[in-house]
Parts: sequence; structure tokens; C-alpha cells
Amino acid sequence: ECYDHDVLASTDELVGKANISLLPVFKKGHVDTWITLKHKNQYNVLKDAGEVHVVFDFKGEHGVAFPQHQPNVDAYDDTHRIDFEKAKAAEEKRLEEAKAGIISTGETADVSKDVVLAQDVLNHTDKPKVTYNCGFNDEEIH
Repeated sequence: ECYDHDVLASTDELVGKANISLLPVFKKGHVDTWITLKHKNQYNVLKDAGEVHVVFDFKGEHGVAFPQHQPNVDAYDDTHRIDFEKAKAAEEKRLEEAKAGIISTGETADVSKDVVLAQDVLNHTDKPKVTYNCGFNDEEIH
């Protein structure tokens, strides 16, 4: 459940609710996602109420499977989980090597310092900067 916090009001209002499965967290060790909150309106119809950005990190004991004591649920030990810190460091190293022009064989390629990798473009989540030209300038509009 997610509530807004009102300083002046005596009660906080419910913004929305969501159920989250922790199995992906137990399996992967790291989950970074947006969760949609739902709220029933005055007609008792479930509507989207917004989104919450959540980041889960999980490190369990070596060799112990989680979740525990859940006989009908899959359990995952540390062999399934990725080490998020190692994966992040490896990605940073790969990017630095690409910018330096180092090929996987250790040779150096002739590349510019402004290298942009396709994977980096695909991972970029910001909306592209688009300029629109409507045929009028600011003086003509006002």
C-alpha cells in the first residue's frame, strides 16, 4: 500500500496498492523495476493510480536456497543469483575498453574517443531530444 503524507490533514490518503512477487529477487539477487499502483474509484472499478520505482538487492547465505519453508514454491540458491556489483564492474570495464579501442584479443583498434556502443544506446531510457519545426517562429506566434 502507498499513502500520501498530509502534514495538515489528520489522515493520510491511500494512493494505491500493488502485490509484488519476491521470487525474481531471490533468483536474480537484484531487481530494478517500476511497479504500477492500482486504486478502486468511486464505482469500485480498479484503475491505475501511478507508478513506484523500486530497487531490490538480495544476498543470501552461501548454499542456502530462498525462499525457505515454502514447499510449493521454487527456491533459488546463490548459484542462480548474479553478483550485481561484479556485473556492474564488468560493464564499466567493457565500456572503458571500447572507448580506448581495445578489442577482446588485446589489440588496439582505430576508434574515436566518442565511441557509442549499440548496447548503451538500447539501455538509454531517456526520451530522445526532438526539435519540432511548425513553420512559425516565436514572434509570429505571439
